[in-house]
Amino acid sequence: MRLSRDGIRSPRGQLALLAGAYAGALVLAVVALALRSAFFESFVREKHPPLPEGLKGKVERLRAGEGPGQVTPEEAADLYGAWIDDPALDPEGRVPRALLSGGPSGMSASALSAAVRRTLAAGSAAQRLRALGFLAGAAHPALRDEALRLARSLTEHARRRGEREIVVRGEAVLREIQGSQP
Repeated sequence: MRLSRDGIRSPRGQLALLAGAYAGALVLAVVALALRSAFFESFVREKHPPLPEGLKGKVERLRAGEGPGQVTPEEAADLYGAWIDDPALDPEGRVPRALLSGGPSGMSASALSAAVRRTLAAGSAAQRLRALGFLAGAAHPALRDEALRLARSLTEHARRRGEREIVVRGEAVLREIQGSQP
């Protein structure tokens, strides 16, 4: 085929242009997939606003082994976000146990589901691993079924992505949640 006006307008020239466009799209797709984990995913993480001043006292009470007192759904979401973002905030894991206790200061099943689903969709691997740790604290029967379903979802997502560490932790959390059922 000649690269002239008549050559490009011919059926053979049109097929060559179409084949070139498809080959270029294929090359771009392969490059994007190859660079996904190496470049793009290192910037993807769930972002939460800083912990409000009013909640820092509740976190301190939790770290001291006391109850957080009354927590609104908005405060529960803020506490979850701060806990997911900052492992040093609560190394003993008292925030999840308090929020998932099912008492008046706890999270509802729908709030739990929304928070963990956001982490599953937009969180980094470290945040998804922390979300599994959060689910392990689901002691209240009203939250246990939802926590079990979410832990299965997180584990299957990690299995499809080849994230071995999250799969191992997810299976351990599933056994822990199932073992706490009456």
